Amino acid sequence: MDRTNDGEKIACTPCDLSELPPTLPEPEYDQVAGYSSTIDPSHIIHLIRQLLPIKTAAPKVGGDLLEDPLSNRQDSSELESKCRAVSGEIVKEDAAVGEKAETLTRKATDPGTEGLVNDLRASHHKESDVKNLPETDNGAQDLSGSDDFEEKDGGVANLETRDGAAQKSAVSGPIELEEIREEAGCVLWDLAANETQAEFLVDNRILDVLLAILCLPQSDRMREICLGILGNLACHTKPEMIMVNFEGLVPTVIQQLQFEDPPSLCETCRLLSAGLHSDAAGAWINALQKEEVLKRIMWIADNTMNSQLREKSTELLLAIVDSKQEAFSALLPTLLRMGLPELLTDLIEGEVTAITEGTSTCGDAVLDIVLQIAEALSLADEFATQLASNQKLFSLACQVIRLSHKDEVGPSGITGTVLIANLLTEKNSLILEFLQGGNMITHLIGLLPQVTEDSGARNALWSILQRVCQHLQASQSELPSDEQTSLMAAFAEGSNLLMDDLDDHRDEDEHEDEERASGVAPSCGRQAKLTTIANIAHILEGWLASDSQTENRGAEAVRAAQNACQLLGNYSISPDSVMHDQVLGR
Repeated sequence: MDRTNDGEKIACTPCDLSELPPTLPEPEYDQVAGYSSTIDPSHIIHLIRQLLPIKTAAPKVGGDLLEDPLSNRQDSSELESKCRAVSGEIVKEDAAVGEKAETLTRKATDPGTEGLVNDLRASHHKESDVKNLPETDNGAQDLSGSDDFEEKDGGVANLETRDGAAQKSAVSGPIELEEIREEAGCVLWDLAANETQAEFLVDNRILDVLLAILCLPQSDRMREICLGILGNLACHTKPEMIMVNFEGLVPTVIQQLQFEDPPSLCETCRLLSAGLHSDAAGAWINALQKEEVLKRIMWIADNTMNSQLREKSTELLLAIVDSKQEAFSALLPTLLRMGLPELLTDLIEGEVTAITEGTSTCGDAVLDIVLQIAEALSLADEFATQLASNQKLFSLACQVIRLSHKDEVGPSGITGTVLIANLLTEKNSLILEFLQGGNMITHLIGLLPQVTEDSGARNALWSILQRVCQHLQASQSELPSDEQTSLMAAFAEGSNLLMDDLDDHRDEDEHEDEERASGVAPSCGRQAKLTTIANIAHILEGWLASDSQTENRGAEAVRAAQNACQLLGNYSISPDSVMHDQVLGR
C-alpha cells in the first residue's frame, strides 16, 4: 500500500504469473469520466491488448550473468501457453468500455484524433533486424553490433525465394502479428511520456502485460519497446510508486542487463537512472546492490563500442554517484573496490584521444558525464583522496582544459575545471602538474566567458588562479625562463578578461563576501578575487624586474607585461577608477 502526493492510498495488485488475467479489466465509469484526452481511452486499452505475447523463439543469452529474479516462477513453456490462451480470449472488442467512453470521447476528442494516433505510430522507426554480436579476442560480446551482418530485405520475400510461396504463407501471419504488436508498443511508448496517459496505462494493467512479455522469450525490438514504456512510466511519481511495489517487476528489469542488444540495454539503463532519481529510489538501490549487477554495468560502460549505450551506461553510473545519499553510501564502496576510478580514467582517456585525433563519435556527452562522476566523487572526503592520488586522472583533466577550445569538448571544459579545483584542494602539490606541459593559464582564463552563468565553476576557476599565484610567488625563480615568459604572456593576454569578469559579477561577489563574513559560506568573494588580481600584478612586476636572461624576452612581450602590470595593479586598488578610465578609452 502506498500513497499519492495528496495522501490518497494507492492499492497495488502484484502480478501473479501463475494466474494471468483472462481479459484486461474494464475501467470503472468514474475512471473513464476523470480521464481527459484527445485519444479514445478504449483505443488505448485496445493497444495494450495488442501487446500481449505471441509464440516466439527463445533468443540466445550470453551466459547466466545474473540470478533469475523469479526463482519460483513457472516453466517458460507453461507460462507461454497461458499467455497464448489469454491472447485468444481478449481479441473480442470491449463493447462495454466503448459504450462508457462514447459520450465522453465525443466531447474530449476531435476529428484529428485518428491522425494523432497515426502520427504517434509514424514517429517511430521500423524494427531493425536482430544482429548477431561478434565475439572479441577474449570471448566477450561486442555490444556495437556487427558490420558484417547482411540485412534481410523484406524477410518474407527471402523465405519465398528459398522455400517457395507455401513457406511465405506459413510465416506471414506471425510476422504481421509481431509488427502490429510493435506498432502498438511504439504508440504506448509515446503516450507514457505524458503523466495523465501514464497513470491511465498503469490503471489499466499495462504493468501485468509488460512483465509477462519480459518474462518470456522476445525479439530484441519488443524487449526494447517494453523497457522504453517502463522508462517513461518511471518518470512520473504515481506510476513509479506502483512499479516498485509491483511484485517481480524490479528484479525482472535488473535481469534485462544480461542481454547483449544495445537498444534494449540503453532503455534498461535509462529506466534505472530514472528510478534512482525518483522518490522510490530505495527499491532500485536494493536491487542494484549485488556485486555481479554493478560489475555488469561497469563492464558494459567499459566495453561497448555503441556510442548511445556508452552514454546511457555512464549516465546510470552518474545517477548512482549523484543521486540520493542512500545510493551513494550503499553502492559507491563496492564500485570503488571494483575499480571505478580506473574505469573513469580509461573512459576519459578514450574520449580525449578520439577528440585529439578527430575520430570522436559521442560528441561531448560521454566525456562530460564521466567528468561529472569524478567531480561528484571528489566532493566526498572518503573518496577524494583516492582520486587525488590518481595522477593520470588529473593529467587527463588538465588535457581537457587544453582542448576546451574545440567544439567537441563543449561543457566538459567547465566540468574539468571544477574537478581540477577539487583535486587541488585535496592535494595542493598537483599544482606542479597543472603548470607543466602547455600553457594552461591561457586556456583556463579563456574559459571565463563560458562559466559566467555558473557561479560554482567560476569560483573554482578563480580558486585555481589563486593557487597558481601562491605557488609562483613562492617558487617563480625555479621555473625555466621559457615557462616564465609563457606564463607572463598568458597573464598579460588575459588581464582584460579577468577585470571584465569582476565587473560583470560585482554584486554577486560582494554578496558572497557578506556570507563569508557572517560565517554562512566559505566562498571566494570579491575581496579574494581582487587579492588574486593584485598577486598577478606583483608576479608580473617581479618578472619585469628580474635580470635573468632578459635577452630572451621579446620587446612585445615585455611591453604587454608592463601594461598589464600597471592596469591590474591599479584595478586591485581602485576597481571603479580603472573601469571608468576604460569606458572613457584612457
